[in-house]
Parts: sequence; structure tokens; C-alpha cells
Amino acid sequence: DYTWSRSRTDISVDPGTVSPGFPEAKTELDTLKLQAAYRVKKKLSIIGSYWYEHYDSRDWHYDELLPATVPNLLVFGDQPPRYDVHVVGLAARLQL
Repeated sequence: DYTWSRSRTDISVDPGTVSPGFPEAKTELDTLKLQAAYRVKKKLSIIGSYWYEHYDSRDWHYDELLPATVPNLLVFGDQPPRYDVHVVGLAARLQL
């Protein structure tokens, strides 16, 4: 299985005067899942699986906004999530 997802978010505010808009927020997600089964004997099978996921988020609410960036704004230095995950599974199935 393969999943591919992209999103973009635009925020606009109309204060009645000309002002620049907010930056765009972007999210990317890619997921790949593979699974295979091998029959060792009539009632015994081995199942192997692999799962990979990549997630990347770019959000102006968080990016490069550290606790002391804006003097009168309390933030905790949170960053938008970005990760890569690899999962490998192995199982045995015995039919009685």
C-alpha cells in the first residue's frame, strides 16, 4: 500500500486596510506498507511486514518561533512535527 497526501492552508484577514497575508502552511505525508507471507509447512506460515512513514509540516505558527523571538508573546519553542518512521514486523502463524 502507498499513501501520498499533500495539503496547503491559506489564511486571510480583512482589517479594512491593505496588509500582507499570512504565510502558507503546508503538510506532506508519505506512507508505504509491504507485507509478505511464506508457508513453511502445511500448518505453519511466516509473515513479514515493513512500514515506512514520512511526515513534514511547515507552519508559520511554529517555524523559527522561539521563546524570546517576540518580547510580549509567550511561546514554548514548540516546532511542527517532522519525522521518518521505519517499522519491521515478523510473525509466525500456526493453524491447529
